[in-house]
Amino acid sequence: MEHLQTNAHDLFKGGRDEYFPAYFSHHFLASNNVMIPISYRNKGFTLIELLIAMVVASVVMAGVYGAFDLQQKSHAQQQQVVDIQQNVRAALCLMERDIRLVGHNPTGAAGIGILTAGPHSFRFTLDIHDGIDNNGDGSTDEFGEVGFADGDADDSDEDITFGFLATADGNDDGIADAGAAPLIRTFPTPPLPVTFSNGRLAENIQAMGFAYAYDNDGDDQLDITPGGNVIWAVDSDGDGDLDVLLDTDDDGDVDTNDADGGIDLNSAGLLLPTNIPFDRIRAVKIWLLARTASPVRGHLNNRTYVVGDKKVACNDSFPRRLMTVRVKCRNMGL
Repeated sequence: MEHLQTNAHDLFKGGRDEYFPAYFSHHFLASNNVMIPISYRNKGFTLIELLIAMVVASVVMAGVYGAFDLQQKSHAQQQQVVDIQQNVRAALCLMERDIRLVGHNPTGAAGIGILTAGPHSFRFTLDIHDGIDNNGDGSTDEFGEVGFADGDADDSDEDITFGFLATADGNDDGIADAGAAPLIRTFPTPPLPVTFSNGRLAENIQAMGFAYAYDNDGDDQLDITPGGNVIWAVDSDGDGDLDVLLDTDDDGDVDTNDADGGIDLNSAGLLLPTNIPFDRIRAVKIWLLARTASPVRGHLNNRTYVVGDKKVACNDSFPRRLMTVRVKCRNMGL
């Protein structure tokens, strides 16, 4: 027993190179001549553990990416919808500004007023400028400049047309041939000889429509149907007078229940006056149907929109917005 204790004592008090057996070198770690046991359980992760961790991390990352991708797509879709809403609202605001001035004619010059009151385009003149730089800012007759009427409609922004270009709506049905097109504001550009310029009011307009309310009996009130509803009519044949009623069921709305294209003012027993001249027009109603610039995956639009005298049936992936506005022609009938 004493012999064994002596050997063990000699073993641990000697130098490592001389007395440290291979067994102890694999199972103990010497630090400052103190023997520390080594545990095999602290050596690290096994391959299987690493693989499991990678699989779990991949599943979590796939879920995170899927949620992020869905959110991005939803944001992109909503942004397109916001864009078309702002697009149409801005266009309608500019159109209202111009239409309120229809017929402004302080000098009483002939030929100033409404020239075209079609279902898909509207042209009118006004006398608001004089071709002079009245405020001395270097620009002549810009919008908002205080000037004087000069008895003609040849100056800037005095002969205005709203509608599609003929190349965008070849059959003049108020629906863009290519699915969508710009809404155009055509106006004269002096100096003489006056040329007409085309300004884009809005992009991606699929359809547009116009209708006109009038005061034919001179009582300063918009004429109504036997049902007590305002008459919204158009010049369907381009002969210079209103002849077609859009609210064919006389329910107060131009909707899917009305006949496509409208009916003659004196048909269906309404016995309304026909051939209403343009100088009796007192208000204009505008429809604008806009769609997004590109289709949205997963979105289905199968609605039917009423745009003036037309019904536009859809079956695709384009989100759309239809906006209408009614504008009073404040200078007509003065």
